[in-house]
Amino acid sequence: TAEWLTSIGANAAVAQALHGGKVMPSNKQLTAIRAIARLPHSELTKLLQNGGIDGSLARTVHPKLRELATSKTVGELRETHSKFVQDGQAFQLRFADLRVFFAGLEGQIGPPQTMVRLGMEGEHTAAADSNDEFVTGNYGVRTTPRIEWWFVVEPEREV
Repeated sequence: TAEWLTSIGANAAVAQALHGGKVMPSNKQLTAIRAIARLPHSELTKLLQNGGIDGSLARTVHPKLRELATSKTVGELRETHSKFVQDGQAFQLRFADLRVFFAGLEGQIGPPQTMVRLGMEGEHTAAADSNDEFVTGNYGVRTTPRIEWWFVVEPEREV
C-alpha cells in the first residue's frame, strides 16, 4: 500500500500540507522539516489539518481507489487472455517482488559506467559478444560491434 500511495502522488499531498499548503523550495525543505520535527504531536496534527491533508489526500486517493475498484480481477484477465490462445500454448510472464521493481535497472545490472566513452568502448570491443557477427538491416553488411566501433572512432585502424 505504501508503494501504491507513493506511485499515485499521495506523498505530494502530505508534503504540501506539512508546508502549510505551499510548495517549499528544495533548498529550504530540510530546515522546515527539522522545525516541524520539533513540534509536539498535537501541533503536528493541527498543521496537517490546517494544510488540508484530509481533503487533499482524499482528492488524490479517491479517483485511484475507484480505478482499482473497477479494474479487472486476475480471473477476468486470464479469461480475456485465454481467448487469444488458440493452440493452448502461451507464455507466462514471471514477476519479481516490489523490492526488485523499485531497485530499477541499476539494481539488476549495476550502475552505468561514469566514463561514457570508456564504457561504450568496452561494450563494443571487450564484451562477450563484441566479436559476434550480425548483418546490418540497411545495407546487409556483415559486421561485429568491434568493427563498428573502430570504424566510427578510428577508421584507419586495422581490426
